[in-house]
Amino acid sequence: ADEAYKLAAAAVTSAQQRAAQLTSIANAMPSDEAIKLALADANQVVTSSQATAQQMQQAMQGPAEALQAATAAANTAAEKAATFQKPYNDLLAEIKLLTAAENLAVQQHEIAVREWKDAKDRIPLAQKVLADAESDLQSVKQQLESATKTLADAEMPIRAVEFSPDGSVLVTAGDYRNAHVWDAETGVALAAYAGHDDAMTGVSFIDDNHFISVSTDRSLRVWQRNPPWKLEKTIGSIDQPELISHRVTSLDFSPDSAHLLVVGGVPSRNGEVSVFNISDSKRVLSLPQAHDDVIHSARFSPDGQRIATAGADKYMRTFDIASTEMLRRFEGHTNYVLGLSWKGDGQTLVTASADNTLKVWDAETADQKRTISNFGKHVTQVRFVGETDNVVSSCGDRIARMHNSQNGGNVRTFNGADQWLHCVDVSADSTIVAAGTQSGTVYVWNGLNGQPLKTILVGPASLHRPTP
Repeated sequence: ADEAYKLAAAAVTSAQQRAAQLTSIANAMPSDEAIKLALADANQVVTSSQATAQQMQQAMQGPAEALQAATAAANTAAEKAATFQKPYNDLLAEIKLLTAAENLAVQQHEIAVREWKDAKDRIPLAQKVLADAESDLQSVKQQLESATKTLADAEMPIRAVEFSPDGSVLVTAGDYRNAHVWDAETGVALAAYAGHDDAMTGVSFIDDNHFISVSTDRSLRVWQRNPPWKLEKTIGSIDQPELISHRVTSLDFSPDSAHLLVVGGVPSRNGEVSVFNISDSKRVLSLPQAHDDVIHSARFSPDGQRIATAGADKYMRTFDIASTEMLRRFEGHTNYVLGLSWKGDGQTLVTASADNTLKVWDAETADQKRTISNFGKHVTQVRFVGETDNVVSSCGDRIARMHNSQNGGNVRTFNGADQWLHCVDVSADSTIVAAGTQSGTVYVWNGLNGQPLKTILVGPASLHRPTP
């Protein structure tokens, strides 16, 4: 419409210019009728063009006014909207802040509930730890009293001493009423013999295995240093596979000596756990599918309430004796788990594996605390040293080692073995370490400095052959 109006206005201008030209000519030639007629036509065209342009202008004036009114209304609405928008924006910002505060409060509530639940769940464990600590304290007090009495007894006069005919041991006797036999080379106490009611005044060896003693209680006694073992009972047989299905790979007595833990299994089929009463040989616990493969090692916990087992399925597991339920499965080894040991507080376990490592575990959570891996071959057995953090281990690379389980540091090595080491043990005071080889030889070391003390040939000579 705007372009059409511009064309109409241009037509008016052009018609007016032509009419003006013709008017000038008509004035100069007033008698010329043709020019008068042309002027009359031109004026008519101007009038017509002006009428058309005026009509177009009027037609455009209505929408323009409407557009102007609409624009004014829009501006007014925008001003009103701006007036209401600020409170809305402020309210929206406040809602966002309140929503964030609500979310934070919900999260804090969830955390508080979780921490409360965790704290509540830890109460029985804390109570158990406290009870164990009180029990340990009582045990330590008893040990202290015993040690104090032993010290006092040790200070009593010795009235007699004599070496065995082979010179390997010596026996002492005195006011303490007991005879004591000592290793003549190391001075380590081997055994005590009690029976007299009063001070002993003399001892004498009859041969390497027997000695006699006399006392002011007017008696003479004959003692046998190494009395023979007598078989008391047999549990299981080849005719009772339902009792023990296959090989027996590990044994352990409960802390109260009332039960015997027996484990084994059928290779690639199962690992079984059984607990028997010592008194009547009755089985009081049976877990025929405790593992998916043979169990190589098992131990009662120090409190006697749990069992830990290590198997060829690469796992260690713990079980509650009362409920027989599995408590934890310890995952991390990449080969057979061959040995395990509990720390004295019952809170830590260590495992030995054919993957050439030791692993230290939290007994309650099954979390892996540390891996010790400076071994040349399979680690075959492991033992905690008394109540300390140290552990001793035997290895197929013919070396026994002592490590700190807290930091993994190598405390000491025990060299000299010429065969694959299958087992190891250590005295509670860490003074003696012993390891056994596949050839039937036991190597004994000073646990404090790693020096060899003696080599004991246990197996027949036919077994003494080099490791391939």
